Amino acid sequence: GTEKISKMDCWKIEATPKSEVISRKSGYSKRILFVLKNLFMTVKIEFYDKRKVHVKTLVVSKLNKIDKNRYRPDKSIMINHTTGHRTELQVTNREIDVIINSDYFHERFITSNRHMQ
Repeated sequence: GTEKISKMDCWKIEATPKSEVISRKSGYSKRILFVLKNLFMTVKIEFYDKRKVHVKTLVVSKLNKIDKNRYRPDKSIMINHTTGHRTELQVTNREIDVIINSDYFHERFITSNRHMQ
């Protein structure tokens, strides 16, 4: 279907796990995604648990144009409707198309806390 999010036209898409194995791994019975029609970008996701109860919502905002065809959100908020907890992520600096050392993606590097420096 379609729906407006902050006065912007979105497609409303229901996504369900392809198989029972994937469903068990994900922990969610479905997600409802709201995708901006003009940018093909997801701006909201509703997460539903195994009992089909709406448990979390992710909303992104402050869309930043990176180049001709790419936008990235500078703000993301995840709300847990079960606990009332919310997590906010604010991007203050972004680099695009930078080569990243493959060592950064190993457990040893992350557990050393060097990624926090």
